Amino acid sequence: MATVHTFGRDLRFHVHVHVLCTEGGVRSDGMWQPVKIFPASQYRRLWQYYLLKELRKALKGDRSAAWRIGRLYKKYPTGFIVNVMSRYRNGRKAAAYCCRYTGRPPISEKRIVDYDGKFVTISYTDYRDNQDKTLRLPARQFLLRLFAHVWPRYMRDVRYYGLYQPTRRVEHVEDAVRASKYHDQVRPVPALSRRERMIQALGEIELRCLQCGSYVILDQIKYAGRRNEKKAKGPPNIDAGQLSLSV
Repeated sequence: MATVHTFGRDLRFHVHVHVLCTEGGVRSDGMWQPVKIFPASQYRRLWQYYLLKELRKALKGDRSAAWRIGRLYKKYPTGFIVNVMSRYRNGRKAAAYCCRYTGRPPISEKRIVDYDGKFVTISYTDYRDNQDKTLRLPARQFLLRLFAHVWPRYMRDVRYYGLYQPTRRVEHVEDAVRASKYHDQVRPVPALSRRERMIQALGEIELRCLQCGSYVILDQIKYAGRRNEKKAKGPPNIDAGQLSLSV
C-alpha cells in the first residue's frame, strides 16, 4: 500500500511516498515465500530509474523536461533517497501506521503555536538535524503553503498493489488464507454499506431529545435526494431528512 505526500514538515513542497509492504509473497504454488532482506542502496537506484522512466514517458516531446530528467541522473548518482523502516510486530501497529499516514493533513492544529492576526507561527522537527524548530510566516504565505497540498477533488492519494490490489483480492484470497499463519483471519470482511456504518456508529452513542431530554433510539436512516435528481413539484417532503429517530 502506497500513499503520496506532497508536503514537508515546514509545509514546503516536498513530494515523497510512504509504502507498507509484506515481508514476502505468495508463490505460484500457493506457498508463502518470506523475504527478510530489503537492501536500501539498491532500492535507491530502482526508485530513481522507474520514477524518471515514467516521467520521461509522460513528458515525451518536452525537451526541457528531458534535459532536467537527465540532470537528475547526474546530480544523484547513487539514486533517490529511500529509508527502509523496521518491521511492525503486529497488525495493530501496522494499522496505526496506515491510519497515521493515509489520513494525515499537511499540518495538525497543535503545531500552530501562535497567530497574532498577521503572522502564523508553526512548530516542526527538522529531519536534517532532528532539532525542534519554529517557523513564523505571514498569514497569506501560510495559507498559500497549506493550499498547495490540497488534492484536487476525487483524486486518489492511496494506491494498492500485489495481493491488496482491488482486481486481485478475490482472485488470490484463498492462496493468502492458506499461506498465512493467521488463516481465515486474513479473509476480507464484507464491507458495510454507508447506511449500516452510520447505524453501527450512532447506535453506540447515547442520544437525547433536545426538547424533552428523553433518550432517543436510532430507528432508520433516510438520505436526502441527490443534486442531479429531478425535484418533485409541490411542497417539500418532510420525510426527506437524513436521520429518523424515535423516542
